Amino acid sequence: MWSDPNPSVLDTSASVAVGYQPAVTYAAATPKLVEAALSETAGRDWRDVYPRFASYATGMVDYAAEDDLVNRLRTRLVPKGADGSPNVQRSPLPRHGGRA
Repeated sequence: MWSDPNPSVLDTSASVAVGYQPAVTYAAATPKLVEAALSETAGRDWRDVYPRFASYATGMVDYAAEDDLVNRLRTRLVPKGADGSPNVQRSPLPRHGGRA
């Protein structure tokens, strides 16, 4: 479904009403799917791994705003020295608009 710009939506309420039980829940499946995606993209640009998804996904999220937020959060998490300066320098995340 990740590579389909027009995903299918399925209403299973009638099957659930007659006793159907899904093999896996969304909550149980998601961590495994995320782990698989991280493994598939390790050391690679996600757009090369999922080119169809990349062709339409970039407009779905304001990645610049997301990157700015993550960088602000990361900056807050950097340990401070006695003088208030960071002990560890963390580089900002690469912008999604360009390849890092």
